[in-house]
Amino acid sequence: MVAGLAFQVFSLLLFATCCGEFAWRLRKNKAARNPNFTSLVESRLFKSFLFGLGLAGLTIFIRSVFRVAELSGGFNGKLFNEEIPFMILEGPMIIIACTAMSALHPGIAFQGSWHEADFIFWTKFTFRNQKLLAMHEKPNTL
Repeated sequence: MVAGLAFQVFSLLLFATCCGEFAWRLRKNKAARNPNFTSLVESRLFKSFLFGLGLAGLTIFIRSVFRVAELSGGFNGKLFNEEIPFMILEGPMIIIACTAMSALHPGIAFQGSWHEADFIFWTKFTFRNQKLLAMHEKPNTL
């Protein structure tokens, strides 16, 4: 169990490092940004979303580190049997993360620009659906 939690902490740290590096590169090279989304990226709502996303990631990271420390001493360890750190670092961290991502939801922050980005997901299913649609448009000639 501790190994899984330690891997989660490592994964979160790696993810945070990649996000930080991406943000650093994007901040240094503003010419690489899509000019169509300049107003969106500079909006207060979008910056609030990024803050909420960072807060959610930080609180989940704090909780995960606490769980590793708590369980590394075993079920009879000192930290495992302390109620106050558990009450501060367990539930409230998840409540803060969920509240941040609910109140600062990306659907609100993107202000309808998600569809304009022209992301292509589920290409396998999209191709299949287009094929089915084409079959239904042709009249049956039996």
